[in-house]
Amino acid sequence: NISVQMEGFAFNDDNYQQYLEKEPGITYIGFVARDLSSAKGFEQFIKIAKEIIRQRDKVKFVVIGSPECLYSYEGEFLEKIYGKNHNKTFKDYVLSKEKTDLSYFTFTGLLKYEKYSSLIHDIDFFLYPIQFSSAAWSLHELIGRGKIVIASNRCYVPEIIKDKKNGFLCDYENRGQWVEKSIELIDHKENFQYIAENAKQTSKNYHIKNIALSYLELFNKILDQ
Repeated sequence: NISVQMEGFAFNDDNYQQYLEKEPGITYIGFVARDLSSAKGFEQFIKIAKEIIRQRDKVKFVVIGSPECLYSYEGEFLEKIYGKNHNKTFKDYVLSKEKTDLSYFTFTGLLKYEKYSSLIHDIDFFLYPIQFSSAAWSLHELIGRGKIVIASNRCYVPEIIKDKKNGFLCDYENRGQWVEKSIELIDHKENFQYIAENAKQTSKNYHIKNIALSYLELFNKILDQ
């Protein structure tokens, strides 16, 4: 007797302000998660980004999320490497290991909601290489604002993103797929506006008005039983 459904959303962008000082001719690619953890695919994102930079240097990456991993094993992992009294984060470890050129990256940390929701508008498309997770709000925040998302074909994501219809799905491990699709968007983003429109349309299924009706149907079903 279990029924599963997502929470409801109602996006209000009336107070949208541009936060990024965007350089002309630059494609801005985003990563968003509550924390920059392995579960959310942070190290995979950095590896994909490095290969994109190798092929197209007119790009910038905007990383939204806390460097403090809140509920996973990164702390134990880092302790084994650096000892008990270290002050390193998983973000520090990944950037050092991958020898990342930080001039291509902006790390925002956690943001107040108004700035976060506005910043989403400034970014051209998002990489969402999630590895392990239950359903997260962040994906709905993106599609609800009509953003193009390249995401992992795992966890809950395929319930929301349909490949080549309202977004793109890639195998988590296959970095070549991620890079190929990203290059295509960088070079010909204008050809994929229909993806952005379909994403926004999909988001309406999760609007609070529709979700509230679904909850009422459940309540009535329980009362009838």
